[in-house]
Amino acid sequence: MSRIVYAYRSSQGRQGEQPNFLVRIVAGVASALVLIVSAFLGLFIFLAALGILAIVGTVMGVRLWLFKRRIQTELKRGASQGGRGRDYIDVEYKERE
Repeated sequence: MSRIVYAYRSSQGRQGEQPNFLVRIVAGVASALVLIVSAFLGLFIFLAALGILAIVGTVMGVRLWLFKRRIQTELKRGASQGGRGRDYIDVEYKERE
């Protein structure tokens, strides 16, 4: 069984030494800032998509409500005219054998 040993390599080429404390702190702060910025960016993209979805849903809801209202008024108008609307055409047809 082989054993894997991980070692640090500095920019001077020395192997086995860890980077100094200041470099590790700067790298940690930079990593934390990148994570925070990406989280906020993701949050804003999510909120933008949610806003667009809310706008599309509202527009579709209003359009469906208006369509339903128009259909109901047409049905009431057709019922008040004795079941015959203005667009009703009486047609006779014969079936061919």
